[in-house]
Amino acid sequence: MKDISSSKCIGYPVNLDLDMSYFKELSQFPFYNVGVIPFDSNQVIDNHAALGIDTRVHESKVLNFIADLYHIPDDEWFGYIGSGSTEGNIFGLYLARELYPDGILYCSDKSHYSIFKASKILKLELCSIPSHVTGEINIGVLEKAIKKNLDRPVILNLNIGTTMSGAIDKIEPIVTMLENHDVQNHYIHCDAALFGMMLPFIDNSPLPTFKNPIDSLVISGHKFIGSPMPCGLVLTKKRYVDKISKHVEYAKTPDVTIAGIRNGHTALIMWHAIQTRGKQGFARETKLCIKNARFLYDNLININYPTKINDYSNIVLFKKPSQALVDKWDLATEGEWAHVVVMQHVTRKCLTEFICDISLQQ
Repeated sequence: MKDISSSKCIGYPVNLDLDMSYFKELSQFPFYNVGVIPFDSNQVIDNHAALGIDTRVHESKVLNFIADLYHIPDDEWFGYIGSGSTEGNIFGLYLARELYPDGILYCSDKSHYSIFKASKILKLELCSIPSHVTGEINIGVLEKAIKKNLDRPVILNLNIGTTMSGAIDKIEPIVTMLENHDVQNHYIHCDAALFGMMLPFIDNSPLPTFKNPIDSLVISGHKFIGSPMPCGLVLTKKRYVDKISKHVEYAKTPDVTIAGIRNGHTALIMWHAIQTRGKQGFARETKLCIKNARFLYDNLININYPTKINDYSNIVLFKKPSQALVDKWDLATEGEWAHVVVMQHVTRKCLTEFICDISLQQ
């Protein structure tokens, strides 16, 4: 079994710089979250809380923190913490399908595989749009595809950081394009699994918010925030969930989530991260990761090694090295390319050693 504390795990977007000592005591207790989080203090939640198995209050505090970052008023949002961004993507697109049953799902060919999975599960007609060399969706091709079906609603997935290259589908020109063609019926979902906790802390970043407007957003918990267990949150507009809400009598709560029951420990882990780091802590970590990513990129350029980096990204793409280095550094690869995701645990010392290994193989 691989030592997950090793600094050589640099190919995947997980934060290994975690102090989970506080979790030892918490892990002795079962925490299960069922139904909606307690938006209304008069809501019946005692049936769970009395058993000591409910952390929905902590879940709501996490979501309040994110809702503030993405500019949606307190009384207008709905959300929950689930198993990860895949569940969140399915949930967001499920809402879109219920709002627009005859809609077409548009996404770039660089979208996360869960988007294509969701289209099959939900039986949504899919239109895959080619991307630019950067990984960003080709808005010109998207526009042509939408113009062919102006009589049908637009369901759009935007990548707020693609998996391999960290490309961001910019929302403002897309919204302008939809307005130019008088597309009234549209739903915009944002897959911000990694970058969702970074862009709010980068000056002048292309941050999509509910003012843009977007309709739903997912952020992973085990990526930039950090968690020993996979998790993630989804945030959307409260009025959308009415179409899928069903009251469950014995649970004394509406059922609106994908899984129904949820891991209550992950809500506590994310709440603890927000309490101990806050906006200033996340801003410092974001700045450090971006700075170290540029350090790696600049040094690969200096040794004439083929490499790329997108703006606002902590992902450095480069020519795939030998399999020995792929294995040593646990790199993610796609075709002829590999990447390093510069997370909190990826230090300058670690990157210097990696650069040395790359230079020696040339």
